[in-house]
Amino acid sequence: ACLYPNESDNTMRFSILVLVLFTLFVGTIGISFSYKGINLDILSKWLIPFIDLLHKNSKNFVDCVGGDERRDMLTKLT
Repeated sequence: ACLYPNESDNTMRFSILVLVLFTLFVGTIGISFSYKGINLDILSKWLIPFIDLLHKNSKNFVDCVGGDERRDMLTKLT
């Protein structure tokens, strides 16, 4: 006999629907990531160092991935 996973009940569908609606709402109001000078919550204070690290090292990442040709192409686009 083959065993198949059970289908999710309506409780799981409802929770996913709530998450989708919340995500769409936040996306439509367009929350800005300009965080300088704004008193933020704990989660944002934890994430800001990682966001800064990504922005600081983004040029190095492009150098690792594609070399000079890719960097030149990206600078032409911006």
